[in-house]
Amino acid sequence: MDYPSEELKGKFQRVVDTKEPYSAFERPFTFPDHPEWGTTYWDLNVAPILDEDGEVELLIFSLLDVTERRRAEEALHRREQEFKALVENAPDIVQRFDRELRHIYINPAAERVTGISPQAFMGKTHRELGFPENLVSIWNRALQEVIKRGREKVIEFEMPMDRGGGYMEARLVPEFSKDGSLESVLAISRDITDRKKLEEKLHTASITDELTGLLNRRGFLIFAQKQLEIVRRNKKAFSILYLDLDEMKKINDEFGHKEGDQALIDISTILKKTFRASDIIARIGGDEFTVLITDPRGPAIEKTVAQHIQDHLRIHNEQTEKGYRLSGSMGMVHYDSEQPSSIDELLARADELMYEHKQHRGLKREMIPSSRGGKKEERLYERYEAEDNFSAELVVSDSAVVKNISIGGLSVRTSQRLTKNTIYKIRMLCNHNEELSPKGMVVWSSLMGKVSEKEAAEPYYEAGLRFIELNDSLISSLRKMIIGLSASGEKRKLVIGLTASG
Repeated sequence: MDYPSEELKGKFQRVVDTKEPYSAFERPFTFPDHPEWGTTYWDLNVAPILDEDGEVELLIFSLLDVTERRRAEEALHRREQEFKALVENAPDIVQRFDRELRHIYINPAAERVTGISPQAFMGKTHRELGFPENLVSIWNRALQEVIKRGREKVIEFEMPMDRGGGYMEARLVPEFSKDGSLESVLAISRDITDRKKLEEKLHTASITDELTGLLNRRGFLIFAQKQLEIVRRNKKAFSILYLDLDEMKKINDEFGHKEGDQALIDISTILKKTFRASDIIARIGGDEFTVLITDPRGPAIEKTVAQHIQDHLRIHNEQTEKGYRLSGSMGMVHYDSEQPSSIDELLARADELMYEHKQHRGLKREMIPSSRGGKKEERLYERYEAEDNFSAELVVSDSAVVKNISIGGLSVRTSQRLTKNTIYKIRMLCNHNEELSPKGMVVWSSLMGKVSEKEAAEPYYEAGLRFIELNDSLISSLRKMIIGLSASGEKRKLVIGLTASG
């Protein structure tokens, strides 16, 4: 191997003269005969061997090529410098914690966010730095979990306003020593305030009715379910009001849809004026509104609420000069923790009561768009109110009482709960031996209470069945039956049989 001989000769002579060994580490050498090697690095060692007179007799000489090691160290140093430059200038907060949850490194971004210098962080925990206890708890639990399990964890937290405010997301990564033991935890925290605000906007939009600003059906169900869980725990009550804006189709047809939209906005404003901030108000469909009244006060809550709404409607109608007057039909139900019901069951019952109110006022329901396949359906249009209790047979042995019937469906009082979405074949026998056999699907069934003492005070249920698979002929026959049953002076009689459809 060729190498610069003159330089080496000088080193050898120095050892001979001083009789002391010589070492040089990572000495750069170039080989003129091998320019493709570039600069190489060598560890040089020269040691003298002395004779009996103390003179240098021999020299032991060694060269160790350390080029690869030197280049690896240079590459590592470059990477460390690049990493340091990246971390030091990163907008994200980069922290390293020891096993006692103390900071052993933090980059300058922390000062931009928190106002605390990196030097002040060193060797201290979040609690020692004076962060709020709720934030300390979030960090401590997360760090302890990573240390215990040795797995990454992501947390979200809100910074206090005196520390910059905003929302942050932190990814915690365990760092291990050569022997495999966990040595530290690296955490990278990123500002996600803009993302959280966007998520909140999207969430708000998903539960809000765009026209009125009230909650939509989805939003109402979310908040109503939370309220239901609260009253179940506390053994309290709440009420649900179902309100339908009258003559909506007429307003749209005669005054245009823009005015129809304004009518919906006006009724929304009236509801906001009527109810408290703690009550949950929603527009759950076209012209239908519902209110969950939290902590209803007084035995006459229905009368009180109805009177307040009517007063606001009267004031609105007196103050506006339009070709129509706003009015609404209402139904109200009450949740009793002793007789629990679901929100869907309560809504269905309130809806039924609202239709009864509308019918008593001589109003009809019109054809409306249906969510089922884009078709139109007829809501309960004509209703027959039973002054007498009509007996009915329910699956051979159980008894039922027909509460009312309409073209849309019927409701019955039963001794057992009917399963929702079950389809029944309904045999209906009325005056003059006229018989109809429509099918009906159970849309709600609720435990209502107990019948009178003379009927053994047994608990009873009410259920609503919606007629399905109706054709024009059957609809016409139903209408004739209802009109016949409602005719004044005629003895009313209706017998039905319900058989679960296989």
